[in-house]
Amino acid sequence: MLEDIGNIDWRVTMTATSALSDSINNAISLVNRLQELLDNEQQALGDNNAEAMQELLPIKLSLLSELELNASERHQMLDKAGIGSDYAAVQEYIQSTGDEKLLEAWNTLIDKLKGCQSSNTVNGKIIHRSRQQIDTLLNLLRGQSENQKLYTQSGSSTSVNPNQPFAKA
Repeated sequence: MLEDIGNIDWRVTMTATSALSDSINNAISLVNRLQELLDNEQQALGDNNAEAMQELLPIKLSLLSELELNASERHQMLDKAGIGSDYAAVQEYIQSTGDEKLLEAWNTLIDKLKGCQSSNTVNGKIIHRSRQQIDTLLNLLRGQSENQKLYTQSGSSTSVNPNQPFAKA
């Protein structure tokens, strides 16, 4: 088991295992909060609720900062123990401990991080699509889009002439 990892100081490593478990469990708690926030962000985006988005942003930044600090401390601790902090080294070390709870927590953290990444990607796409729609509408109002169509009073569509006013007073 542990003998396979090489010349590592096992007193440091046993302390590292306990600290790693604490760090991973703390990270899971932070990631759960981030996922909840990302879900709320998606709801606010869907509702076009700018006020909610403004309230969520500082919380999101704070959570991301806490997660970054957690990961940085974990990496420093693992490097100090001679384990290495890259994914493969951590995975190998955790498997070598035979600690099923630690392995389960590690896998839970990885899965939850992937869920947050997916939610963040969806939210980014929603924001991008909203920006495209707003830009299209602004260009139409400014008369800057030559290939836009508007509906007439009779319900048929007509091309917008950039030199023609959009509305008359």
